Amino acid sequence: MAKINDKVSNALPTNNELIDNEQVVVNREVLSNSETWEDEDDEEFEMERICQNCSYFFQKDDNAYSEMGICTNEAAFDPHQEKLLDDEWSPALTMLFNELQFSGERECCEQFEEIETLDLPEGMSFQTYQQIEERKTGNTEYILEFLKTAPFEDRWAGVDALSDYLFHGNQSAHDSLIKYYNSLGPVESLEDTKLRVRMVELMTRRNTSKEAIDAFVLEMERTPSNSTSRQLYTKILDVLHRCPIEMIEEPLQALLVRKKFSPKIKQRITDTSNGIGKYDGYWF
Repeated sequence: MAKINDKVSNALPTNNELIDNEQVVVNREVLSNSETWEDEDDEEFEMERICQNCSYFFQKDDNAYSEMGICTNEAAFDPHQEKLLDDEWSPALTMLFNELQFSGERECCEQFEEIETLDLPEGMSFQTYQQIEERKTGNTEYILEFLKTAPFEDRWAGVDALSDYLFHGNQSAHDSLIKYYNSLGPVESLEDTKLRVRMVELMTRRNTSKEAIDAFVLEMERTPSNSTSRQLYTKILDVLHRCPIEMIEEPLQALLVRKKFSPKIKQRITDTSNGIGKYDGYWF
């Protein structure tokens, strides 16, 4: 099985991918959010209405710094739109490209559609921008499937992969992590406890959602409180103690009805549901 980090790397967009179905010019370092940009003397220039500045103009990777390219709006390329983004082209597509390519300096036609422009932070490459955007919006279901089937020792890599998406506020990663957490059984070992503590931290990095609270309540219901699960219980109750009472009171009180705990742990859960006090460290 391929390493999950390789899967994440392979999932990143390439320099030729399309964003919102509009091609973004890669070989231009100065991009902006308007129809004009400023040079070093702060003089504004209108974007020339030439094919090079049209969203339909396409250049091969090995031809990106040349003025030659093709118009993807040409009917001859209709069957090849997706194949244009492949790393390797068929001889027929290469021949068609070479036959119909022209200079991007050519004056545009009536179908001219201005390229999408981006205001990149200073020093950021377009590839880095693509990677960040993919982390913000990319689907993480494939990481969830990896976690469900991977040996335990490989699951840390899967969780770390999700953490990269979570750092950028990816909702899919948050949902995938909760789905995986809810699919687990009771804690089986100290290493299992450590991994779950890490997942709790990730699920509450920005805020604690109702879905995360439900997952923590489920954890306390399925996992016995003992020396193996001590650190996990402590982490969960610490997180829940910081939540608004209206979010935790009902689920915690319902938990106490469904499951019998030792007097000490029961009191901790009761205090947490009522917002009473704050404990430090372990409660055993």
